Amino acid sequence: MPILIDGHIHIHPSVNIDILLDAAWQNFTSVITQLFPESTSYSYVLLLAEGKKNNIFQEICHLAKISSGNTSQTWHFERTAEDNSIFAIQEEKKILLVAGRQLISSEKLELLSLFSPQLFPDYEYSLNELASRVTRDGGLPVLAWGVGKWLGYRGKVIQSFINQPSVSLFFVGDNGNRPVFWPYPKLLASSEKNGIPSIAGSDPLPIVKHEQRAGSYGTAVKSNILSVNHPAAELRQLLISTKEFIPFGKRVGYIQFFKDQVLVNLQKRLGSDRR
Repeated sequence: MPILIDGHIHIHPSVNIDILLDAAWQNFTSVITQLFPESTSYSYVLLLAEGKKNNIFQEICHLAKISSGNTSQTWHFERTAEDNSIFAIQEEKKILLVAGRQLISSEKLELLSLFSPQLFPDYEYSLNELASRVTRDGGLPVLAWGVGKWLGYRGKVIQSFINQPSVSLFFVGDNGNRPVFWPYPKLLASSEKNGIPSIAGSDPLPIVKHEQRAGSYGTAVKSNILSVNHPAAELRQLLISTKEFIPFGKRVGYIQFFKDQVLVNLQKRLGSDRR
């Protein structure tokens, strides 16, 4: 059974959660139709990577508790036996949401802490120290590729970390905002060649309609269906132990890429970037 994973999801405060979940379902289902047409069972997963200004996962959990699951007009949420996972459900549709954080090292590199909602101060810890803290907290560290962030000095920092990591287990991660004209990063390719797993994600930006990219880019693995009680723990163990990662999805085109970069940089200058 295929498990489709978007490994880099932001739910920004201005986002309509119903629209994001509708889009994720449609995008995931399109992948199933194309890559696994004979599959009759599957699981869809959104791994959250929330920044220091956001805590949408906890808000969803709180609303699910006090409203018996009815937190939106079309989707409702059901708790699991875990503190870091929750199911979004609409009739026969089900998507697993797993808590996680996007952290920033002192070298201004993005490190995802998947499966753990623990937040660490941005820019305070080196990449090595941050990865160690994530691991001690039960998170799965992922070196997330970013536009222009794996070049020059920071590229050397990543290469050094890959050669002599401070943790025994970590992932690297591509994302759907890498435009179609941008070749596959050498550091990602060399990491994978050396046996370092790669998990991709759509990385929705804090701009209009980007929530519709959820589920459009990611990684598939094959396993049994995830349980309703401890799905995050099972998925984490699966990612650690599996040998086959199947990339899927579409990256942004030329025009969309340049438009997105202009809007993101404008928001940063205006101080309205809420990541």
